[in-house]
Amino acid sequence: MSSTSVNQFKHRGWIIGLMLLPTLLVVITRGLLGASLPPVTATHWSTTRYPDGFTDSAVFFAVCLTLGVVGVVVAALVLIFRHLPKPLILSLLFIGGLTAWVGAGLFIGCSVPTALAGDPTRAVLGAGGLVGIAAALMGLLPAALSGLSGPLVRQNEARRAERIAAGRKAADYQTPASSESLAAGTVQMERIVNAPAWLWALGVTLIGLVAFTVIMALTTPQTDLWLLTWMLFLEVVCVVLVGGLLRIQIRVTGNGLLVRSALFGFPLRRIENRNVLAATSELIEPMQWGGWGWRFFPGGSAVVMRRTQGLVVETVNGKRFAVTMPDSEQAARLLQGAEG
Repeated sequence: MSSTSVNQFKHRGWIIGLMLLPTLLVVITRGLLGASLPPVTATHWSTTRYPDGFTDSAVFFAVCLTLGVVGVVVAALVLIFRHLPKPLILSLLFIGGLTAWVGAGLFIGCSVPTALAGDPTRAVLGAGGLVGIAAALMGLLPAALSGLSGPLVRQNEARRAERIAAGRKAADYQTPASSESLAAGTVQMERIVNAPAWLWALGVTLIGLVAFTVIMALTTPQTDLWLLTWMLFLEVVCVVLVGGLLRIQIRVTGNGLLVRSALFGFPLRRIENRNVLAATSELIEPMQWGGWGWRFFPGGSAVVMRRTQGLVVETVNGKRFAVTMPDSEQAARLLQGAEG
């Protein structure tokens, strides 16, 4: 993994300033409001004009200030640790900037209307919604101004070209016998991959959340049934999506590659032989493929369980797909039409 120095940032001064500014805005806004801010702040978490929630003003200030401090911590990290990997720096700037600015936007967008109204129950969101949107956009600026995304994209494209070239070279050595074996349509290889413990824990937590929602719906007569139904629907969808990744089945047949959930059976990716341009085995770095789990990104997708060896497939339409699995070398050779 290549490294970078903070001196290679574009607009370094602007970036550091943007990371520190949200904390200052929260502190300055609280100071300007002074005693005009009631003990309770009206919060707006939806698109409704009037408040849909209330929170203690001191607690709300502390939470938003803490979110702003995240930006300060990120700024300190990129200044102190001068040789962090480029993807890590870009991720820190993205997560830190967005978190800090969303915190500032929440505080300004909710506290100012509350102070102006005097009575939290009559606080109107008004332009506070625009403040939140503007803050979220500001949170994207540090990563955008760093100039790191372009080199990373070019680096990934260069690696992709190398993998395609390697795959084409391997395809030149396939034998007629192996091509006939692939055409038979039988299962050439099958592997079951289990998710790491943290993903199982997440699945159990989601199931518990579903059970809690059902119990609450049955035991609380005054609960909004429409809201509970919507919550239950979202929770069930999350259970299916997360549970579907707890065990995955990877199958290489005469027709191509099939990756599907071993628990629920729905397909995660299907690639026919005629669409395979190159297949290689390589070390899968989660952050280079969008993170952990079932990931989608411009130009492809991936099923990543952990940092380990995996199968990488380049398709004829320029898409990429990766899946972490054991014996990925054998799967790559089979997809290329070579005998294991």
